[in-house]
Amino acid sequence: MPSTVRASFDEFCARLEPGETQRTDAATKQSGVRDCLNAKLWVDSSFLTGSYARRTLIRPPDDIDLLVVLDYSKHGNDYYHPTDAVQKVLDRFHSVLKDCYPSTPIRKGHPAVHLNFTTYGLDVALVRAYLEPGAVS
Repeated sequence: MPSTVRASFDEFCARLEPGETQRTDAATKQSGVRDCLNAKLWVDSSFLTGSYARRTLIRPPDDIDLLVVLDYSKHGNDYYHPTDAVQKVLDRFHSVLKDCYPSTPIRKGHPAVHLNFTTYGLDVALVRAYLEPGAVS
């Protein structure tokens, strides 16, 4: 039983934070999704956002948000300029991820593709760049 306010608060926080198993599972899953996308698409970069990235995720884990920047020189004409670009990239992400995770429920929803893993969900969204690389704004 904690004897100080600080000790009580630390114990309370420890019960809220994901455990080591959950953290390892999350790291493995988001890394696997990145590897899957990198194998089929020209990914310029990807980064985590939301509570997982800020390390404020609490139990039970709900979802991880992964933002993806595709290489403009390879995908600019298809996924950045057309009026249906968002739908096209969501379709492509869905197709690529379904190949890698055939038994995982995956759904497209604007603006992300959601993978419903048994432990939590993972949202994958495209970050749209409106300038070509090296362009001055």
